[in-house]
Amino acid sequence: MSGMTPEAKANWDRYTAWSEAEKARKAEEARKAPRVLARYLTLVGQSLGREDIAVTITEMGPRDSEQALSTVAACSGCATVETVHWDLYVYGRGDDEPLPIATAAENAERQARRWADEHAPQCREIPVQEVAR
Repeated sequence: MSGMTPEAKANWDRYTAWSEAEKARKAEEARKAPRVLARYLTLVGQSLGREDIAVTITEMGPRDSEQALSTVAACSGCATVETVHWDLYVYGRGDDEPLPIATAAENAERQARRWADEHAPQCREIPVQEVAR
């Protein structure tokens, strides 16, 4: 950076600071974004060879959060949604010692996977937009 005018150096420093802040903002945004954990093909999805007709399990928040969020299993065939709130596992044990958020999230994921595992092989519905074609 030698040979820069003071104004150019100041502009470069502002850009560098902005760039680092933008990287940090995007990393935090990505950390908080919903995260797809698994997909279970429905009976129709499997029969038609359509991977988009499935139950998708999504985690709606980071496991290192202070706030209990949820894990969602959503069927794209019949549009049924099973939401498992993490706070049911954090505070729902009936004693005074809450579970850590990460443990509650793991328990919610297991419950959502059980539901998806039962629902997907039995779901015979085709999404409405597919029927209209």
